[in-house]
Amino acid sequence: MAWLVSANNVIRIQPSLPVSEDGEEKNMPNVFAYGLYILIWPAITLAVLILICTATYRDIKKAKRNNEDIV
Repeated sequence: MAWLVSANNVIRIQPSLPVSEDGEEKNMPNVFAYGLYILIWPAITLAVLILICTATYRDIKKAKRNNEDIV
């Protein structure tokens, strides 16, 4: 628990995780699920990027083989 003291006011700042009576942080059961949800987006983005790069590479090879322009 943290306290912020200004000129005439004292404000209690709540911690981000729930805290038990003895001051220990409680484990949130959904932390793994939230972390997986956040970390899955870079993996999906990487997969799409690889797909786009692979398709572009194949198109370039096919165009060179047939003596054609890509555009």
